[in-house]
Order: sequence, then structure tokens, then C-alpha cells
Amino acid sequence: MFRQHGYQNYHSTVEFLNGIALGQFVRVQYDGGGAFGVWEGTYQGLDRNGNVLFYNLFNPASNTTLTGVTRVKVQSINSITTN
Repeated sequence: MFRQHGYQNYHSTVEFLNGIALGQFVRVQYDGGGAFGVWEGTYQGLDRNGNVLFYNLFNPASNTTLTGVTRVKVQSINSITTN
């Protein structure tokens, strides 16, 4: 699923996230995700502050792992897919 910035697309992203199971493996590209772009990790849900929670994000291009929970603002997500 790809999205552009904007009110309608924000809700599309939230609807998509609400449709997948907690613990689902996802690939996500987001603003601030670095030069290598796509990260893989486990979806952990949404918090009250408008953040999407991911567990152990891994970037295969740079071989980097963000251990623990990573919070990403919904508005900064450019694309997210499940396998």
C-alpha cells in the first residue's frame, strides 16, 4: 500500500494498519528511515500519540537492527506492506 501525505491518506494508512494482526511481519518505508529506505519488522499496533509501533526493525541493505520498540508517526509512513 502506498500513500501520499494528506488527510485522506492518513486515514487510509490507519485503516490498513487496523486490518492487520498484531505480530504481523511488515516492510515499511518512512520519512527519517535513512538512505537505505525499507525496514522490516513486527507490527505492534498504534499508541495514543499517533505512533505506529514496530518491534526489532531490520534494514537488510545496511545490515542494521533497531532493537526493541520503534515508534514512527503515521504521517511519516510512505508505504507499508505485509508478506
